[in-house]
Amino acid sequence: MAVKISTQKLSKFVIIPVRFYKESDGILAVFPKEIDYRHSGVFNTCYAHMGQNASSQRSYHYHLPKATRKEYLPLYRELRAMGYHLRVLNVKRRPIKRR
Repeated sequence: MAVKISTQKLSKFVIIPVRFYKESDGILAVFPKEIDYRHSGVFNTCYAHMGQNASSQRSYHYHLPKATRKEYLPLYRELRAMGYHLRVLNVKRRPIKRR
């Protein structure tokens, strides 16, 4: 008996929120919902060009300037080519409370 395999494409996929920041040596993609709990939950997963996965401390990328669309587009395309379905977040930063 032959097994029938569905040829329908999946219509649903997971959309991953991402923020892009400018560093001195390039653009950094930070995934704010992806928390690295190996370090007490204060690190987010991030990605830079050429397969550089890492974790970054929230206080580090919080103070980086946001990248413009023109600046982050090559990295965005690289992530899309790897299969990521991204939603770029353009959220205003919270003011830092001074004590």
